[in-house]
Amino acid sequence: MTVVTLKPVAGANSPVDGYALTSTSAKTLALIRSTAGTSASSISTSAGIYLTSHASTLNTYDQLVRSFLCFDTSAIPAGSTIISATISIYGDAKTDGLGSGTLGVGVSSAFLSSTSSISASNYVNVSSVLASDYVSYDSFDTSGYNVMTLNSAGRSNITMGGVSKFAVRLSWDIDNSFGGTWAASTQSGFTYWQADKGAGYEPILTINYSLADVVSAKDIVEISITSDGVTSTKFTTIAGNNSPVDGFTMQSGSNQSFATLRAAAGSSAYTTYTYAITNLDVAFATTPNFTAMSRSIYCFDTTSIPANVTITSAVLSLYGQGKSNALGPADLHVASASPASTSTLAAEDYQTCGTTSLGSISYASFSTAGYNDITLNASGIASIVKGGISKFSTRLSWDINNSFTGTWAAGQNSSFSTYPADYTTSNRVPTLTVTYTHDAPPQGALLFFM
Repeated sequence: MTVVTLKPVAGANSPVDGYALTSTSAKTLALIRSTAGTSASSISTSAGIYLTSHASTLNTYDQLVRSFLCFDTSAIPAGSTIISATISIYGDAKTDGLGSGTLGVGVSSAFLSSTSSISASNYVNVSSVLASDYVSYDSFDTSGYNVMTLNSAGRSNITMGGVSKFAVRLSWDIDNSFGGTWAASTQSGFTYWQADKGAGYEPILTINYSLADVVSAKDIVEISITSDGVTSTKFTTIAGNNSPVDGFTMQSGSNQSFATLRAAAGSSAYTTYTYAITNLDVAFATTPNFTAMSRSIYCFDTTSIPANVTITSAVLSLYGQGKSNALGPADLHVASASPASTSTLAAEDYQTCGTTSLGSISYASFSTAGYNDITLNASGIASIVKGGISKFSTRLSWDINNSFTGTWAAGQNSSFSTYPADYTTSNRVPTLTVTYTHDAPPQGALLFFM
């Protein structure tokens, strides 16, 4: 087991820390959570996470502050197993003008466009999923470190071979539930020291991990040829920023219509996470708008398939990790993809995913404890590139059909998550099985194992 201790750096440098806030007037908690940010700072000795009430209108608020932490986790090899992780912040002050009974501080993942500066627009680029336990108001130390243990969502947010990004937030904010006692013109929250304070006060990410073998050298798992000339080949993706890559792309923002979110250029891409997600997320939007949509991309090196063969069938197999139908039970569809590179993904690849269904699996049939075999239709088979790289994506049925037919619900999402090649167990890697016939039966039979 290996233990690493990581910290942000001072100033507007990567990996940065800082905060973003929204200043408004008389907004409910639900609305102030989704209102666009108004200011931010990347250079400050301390960061506050506060909720401030309005001067007169009952149960409304004028300001909410969120802080952000980036850590350079590029030294952690892709495919490692994160055993445990904690984020520690050195407390400076706390106040409970709105009460403290259910108040705590915790973290969620963050989707930052830059790791060297925090902007006002980052205020809404946070997940609605709690990524740690909470440190309660009474337990929060204003003269020492406060340790938050990352849960499975938090550990999954650690970017092996890249920069990991988190948001530090009030429990009321993450949970979208005010548990205090409202009073006019006051606030509850915490202040902690940032990297600009200096040595001994910086936020700390401590990670315990172990190395493991992953599929990383060859992408052909098995070839079998029968005496009648039928060949079946299994191809896989490869871990890390290598060809053929897998991962997911996302468009996120505050209060975007379904049509706008679907047609947007893309805001981020991820190739070294231990999960790949295809989803539609409401998070902090207000009805009938949304916050994020993601599409997964899978590349397979099919150069070994000769040009003069007939492909008779193909199956894309994805090992399920999780699913949600909080907005309704969407189906998962396979589509084409045309990423600019087959060794990494960029935000712009979000718009290269096709709109024709190449195969699908229903929400009810999708397994979260095994492989999901999606048989490609004729269009899917035609998308396989003989002698080249075959590229596919997954999209929700609402996305591919350009019609949201679910039921909008505040703070909810519908999603499918699968294991990519970066997951530590090689027998869960995405697989494309292609069966084809030769013009003439080959002599003998071959069997190769990686």
